[in-house]
Amino acid sequence: MGHTFYFGSNAMSNPLPLTWLSFDGRSDQTGIALEWSTATEINNNHFEIERSVDGIEFLEVGKKEAASNPLKKNIYQWRDGKATAGHFYYRIKQVDHDNKFDYSKVIRVESDKKLEPLLFFPNPCSDHLSVQLSSVNHQNSKTFTVRNKEGLVIKDVPLNDFQFLELDLSDFVRELPSGIYILSLADGDALTHQKLIVQK
Repeated sequence: MGHTFYFGSNAMSNPLPLTWLSFDGRSDQTGIALEWSTATEINNNHFEIERSVDGIEFLEVGKKEAASNPLKKNIYQWRDGKATAGHFYYRIKQVDHDNKFDYSKVIRVESDKKLEPLLFFPNPCSDHLSVQLSSVNHQNSKTFTVRNKEGLVIKDVPLNDFQFLELDLSDFVRELPSGIYILSLADGDALTHQKLIVQK
């Protein structure tokens, strides 16, 4: 299971128009599940879920409407299905009806998702191909290669340092005849191979 780390005081801040009771996150292979609880919500309109990779710059990734029982304890849940491997920081922005806002504490959640170095779709393909590349080691030199079934290199792409990269090879695959091809990612000493079928 993923782990949650808290920043600042262990006690939630207690500003009006609500009382923060808890904020937690858990990870599994399908994403990161966030849960927070509040009490005594007055004039609360909605919550905005914000995510960061460095704990400094946050972006909104979701929204949750306020509960209909403002004077009772309310429990909210939201799942981040787009979180990849690694760790992420989350905070909740509470927004009033008059657009005033307040933030929860920040938590860090370790994702349990496994990093797949080479993914592509569709397969088989005919006139469209999207390739997703992932790397956890930014120091390694990397090369993406396409070979035919005889092993002849027909496309060789040196790559700069990256954590996640998506390549659109639609123009390239339109020129390929039907057949079986091997897609490879060389990431330092690690080499990943996948079979691609082109059908025209």
